[in-house]
Amino acid sequence: MLRHVDHDVFNIKYKTSPKLDNESFIKRLILSAIASVFNPLDLIAPIIIICTVFIQKLWMSKVDWDEPIKGALVEYWLDI
Repeated sequence: MLRHVDHDVFNIKYKTSPKLDNESFIKRLILSAIASVFNPLDLIAPIIIICTVFIQKLWMSKVDWDEPIKGALVEYWLDI
């Protein structure tokens, strides 16, 4: 996390897992990516909440752990 004093803003960078770049999106990898975010001050809580809602949608759709997600779920994940 970087703070730009001149503009009074914080800049937070997140590097995605290479597994998410090379493989199809499965529940196991998505949950791993969300859980790997270190957020001790809750500065990115709004983003984490959106990700948590997405995990709930995955559970409600009854997608298996290693089954690729499809359709609207993929679009929702890519929009996050």
